[in-house]
Amino acid sequence: MKYKIKRTHIRAILAAMATLSVSSWSIAATAPNSSDSFADSVAALTAIGTGSIPANIQAAIDQLGVIVGTAQNDLTAAQAAIATAQADFEAASAAGDATAAANALNARTAAENAASSAQAKIDLVNDAIFAPDTGAVATAQSNAAAAAQALTDATAGYAQGTKNPDGTPTAGLQNVIDSVNGLTSGDPSVQDGNAAVALATYAGSAQDLAAIAALANATADALNTLPPISDADKQTALDTVLNGSWEREAIKTNTTDISATNSAVTQNTADIAAEATTRADADIALQSNIDTETAARVAADNAEADARAAADVALQNNIDTETTRATGAEAALGVQISNEVATRESLIRQETDGSIHIGNNSLITNEVGGQQQLYAQDAGGNAIDIDVTNGSKLRQDGVLVATVDNVAAAVATETTRATARENQIEADSITRDNALGVRIDNEAATRAAADTQLQANIDATRADLHAEVVAETNRARTVETALDNRVTGVENRVSNLESRTAQNSRDIKTLRRGISMAAALQTPVIGEGKNNAAKLGVAYFDGETGLAAGYARRLNESVTVNAEIATTNDFDDVMARAGVNYTW
Repeated sequence: MKYKIKRTHIRAILAAMATLSVSSWSIAATAPNSSDSFADSVAALTAIGTGSIPANIQAAIDQLGVIVGTAQNDLTAAQAAIATAQADFEAASAAGDATAAANALNARTAAENAASSAQAKIDLVNDAIFAPDTGAVATAQSNAAAAAQALTDATAGYAQGTKNPDGTPTAGLQNVIDSVNGLTSGDPSVQDGNAAVALATYAGSAQDLAAIAALANATADALNTLPPISDADKQTALDTVLNGSWEREAIKTNTTDISATNSAVTQNTADIAAEATTRADADIALQSNIDTETAARVAADNAEADARAAADVALQNNIDTETTRATGAEAALGVQISNEVATRESLIRQETDGSIHIGNNSLITNEVGGQQQLYAQDAGGNAIDIDVTNGSKLRQDGVLVATVDNVAAAVATETTRATARENQIEADSITRDNALGVRIDNEAATRAAADTQLQANIDATRADLHAEVVAETNRARTVETALDNRVTGVENRVSNLESRTAQNSRDIKTLRRGISMAAALQTPVIGEGKNNAAKLGVAYFDGETGLAAGYARRLNESVTVNAEIATTNDFDDVMARAGVNYTW
């Protein structure tokens, strides 16, 4: 059994000593709740919240929500009013009531202004406050989420205690402290006070678009600068991680580790003693085996030496005998080699032109002009044929070279095959021609019968068609007479309709001119402290331009009179009005 002191045990002991010596002083001096358990501290950290919105800021957000809701209702109502005014205008235009049409236009303009104002309020507040990604609420939520995640991560690291993966318990605690210290904090009462002032200012204002913009901007500033966690909550988090429960948990954990280490040391000591006894017994047995093996090896070596000495004597005798035999054989072989060399030199030779000759009746090969030539000559230098015999075959690039007999046999075989094929084709053609003739005869008979039946059908159809033509001719003449009468009536009605259309066109043109003049008519407004007023107006409607001029005079505090005249741009039509206004 192998014994190994675990480094984790040593680290646990050193960590416990370091924690006791370093942390105990800070616990005694700074811990606000030194009696809290580690679980209580983790729960306290978990309970700390982030991103809470102060009451006045929330009230400002709620007020802006009410403004958006009201503006949305106003926008819906204005859109309905626009539709109603448009319908009234179209009805008045169709009825030729210029005054009603002008009033409808004024109503539509007022509704459009109201819709524009409501939309401006909605856009202003949404852009500043409620926009999903860029609004102040989204910014505050993002900041709060980041702070919440940082605090959650710090809490998770703290909750791991001495099992924190940052190295040592002390280093793990310092990382948690750094994470808490890194949180952006502040006093939210400043932003809450600014929101309260903005709410009060809005309540005392005309609550118009400018006031709404001021409230929205102030609320956005408060949200954008609102700290995600208060200074008090941040300090609470720091006090919690520094209350000593971390160190007490480390001491508790390390004490357990020390006890486990002591047990392991005791067990390892016993294991070492047992291992020493086992190894001593094994050493004695091993030495006995070594002595036995040594004696056996010495005896084997002596026997091997005697056998090799006898073999050496026999080998030397064999060598002497072989030397005598080899000397005689080498002399005889030398004579044979000399004779063979002379013979072979006469059989294979190379002439001065580079050609190689084999035998007296020579087979000659020579490289000439980049090609290897092969030919044969007799002893007198005359050209002779080369005959490939005794079952050998001549090949070119691995392909057997055909002889004249081979070619003749192949031609005969192909001729026989082609003749048989032609005979078969001719027989098949005759068979198909006979079958085709039978089918043609059958088809001719079938078509003749069909033609006879077709002619009978044509004759019957022709008779039926003639009767139908006579009947249709009579019916068509009757219909044409009635149609002529109806056409005459339609032409009369079209003539009347064209006359009415022309009159309607003139009336519509007159109506458009009247609407343009009515739109241009505007009662002059006499300013405060003044007695006279004049006004010029111009209006355009559906291709027609109206021009107008008006005059008003104050007769006394209660009575004013006014007169206006309007015409078209070609001065063909004129409209005039006058009135007396009495107030009391």
